[in-house]
Amino acid sequence: MASASEFQDFLLKHRESRIAIVMHRNADLDALSSAYALNSIFPNSIIAAPDEMNKPSRDFAKETGITVNQLGKLKKEQFDGLIVVDAATYVMVEEARGWNVLCIIDHHHAPPEAERISADLEICVPDSPSTAQLVSSLIPDPSPSVAFALAIGIISDTARFKGGNIQSFEEIARLLKISGKSYSEALAIAEPELAPDEKMFILSCFQKCNVVAYKNFVIATTIVHASESDSSSSLSEFADIAFAASYRAHEQETRVSARARKHVPIKLNEVMREVGERFFASGGGHPKAAGANAKARPEEVLEYCVEAVKDALDSV
Repeated sequence: MASASEFQDFLLKHRESRIAIVMHRNADLDALSSAYALNSIFPNSIIAAPDEMNKPSRDFAKETGITVNQLGKLKKEQFDGLIVVDAATYVMVEEARGWNVLCIIDHHHAPPEAERISADLEICVPDSPSTAQLVSSLIPDPSPSVAFALAIGIISDTARFKGGNIQSFEEIARLLKISGKSYSEALAIAEPELAPDEKMFILSCFQKCNVVAYKNFVIATTIVHASESDSSSSLSEFADIAFAASYRAHEQETRVSARARKHVPIKLNEVMREVGERFFASGGGHPKAAGANAKARPEEVLEYCVEAVKDALDSV
């Protein structure tokens, strides 16, 4: 991992460079807040993403006036390169192929070598609870608006500190003090209240879920047409391990979101990587929150997810 001093050297070298700060597909608040913070210290930079951000990110960008460009429409020759945030694999930023990647800042576990994005400077810390916390440690004097955004990113990606560490609390205290905002104000954006139809949709996944008990662990699976991340997170409030899958007909691909409670003794990022490889796609993430893409129907993929979890539990 590169040090904070190396990042400062990088900043001095590229402060006037024309840079696109790129997030992963379906970018979340962690990615957006990190990109926004970096955009504030590279004056000739823009923020870009491969596709549409998730709804909380879209709402926050609209509220704060953050412009996000479509990466596929940018012309490489007009830029000195990319900074990629909250991702280190071409699976999540396919459109970055062929670009000059100057820097990566990410907190996910390293992807397989064939999928890995390489950069001049790589700040990859899998032990960091969020990329926003990592970026916050690199920017000692953020503006109030940047500090508030980073606080939101940390709260969101740690699920209200369930996945945080001591430094998470220290950074939140520092950032909120700078921002002049309260924790409740940040929480309202980090975990926005769902609309009634969204609540009904999430609750419906409980009606359709299949439940398996194995070695004193409850495994729940469900098929949804969208919001697989919210669905798996909701199921994991009660199930020990939860999988929610949705099928994308255009891509002929299933997306699976996986969550596990903190006492579960297996690493979901490894399970999801296995699932992705089994179905000719990709997977990864964090030990307790991960995901995969799969070139197969949801029923088949979820069945394999359950069997892969059982194998992982058997090996503990």
